[in-house]
Amino acid sequence: MQPILDELQEGGVELNGVWISFHDIPCHIVSAWMASRLANHTKSGWLVETEIHSVASDGANTWDLRYGLLFLDYLYPNKNPPNPKKIWNCAFKPKFYSEPYLGLARDSLITYTKMYAKKSNI
Repeated sequence: MQPILDELQEGGVELNGVWISFHDIPCHIVSAWMASRLANHTKSGWLVETEIHSVASDGANTWDLRYGLLFLDYLYPNKNPPNPKKIWNCAFKPKFYSEPYLGLARDSLITYTKMYAKKSNI
């Protein structure tokens, strides 16, 4: 897990010479990217989408790159999320982990998309 955390600590990426913060990327896009990265690092990456928010999962933990949070031993949108570990310092406080929003997410359509590691051409 540490190598992927090290990659993410800057809170964004440089694209064509322009710095882009993860917070400025819509959650469904940054979560799909993160699930793909997880699949390549850990062999297990999931995109978890609800009608109100999207996150990535490695099968045990929830990765919310939009807000720079890692919830250990927690799968979104279950009840009672633990205090998250900060991946990078985001000034925004997400509302999506309060019980009213988690309830809305659980009551909505939830899709789980498994991402696969890129196959080698060797």
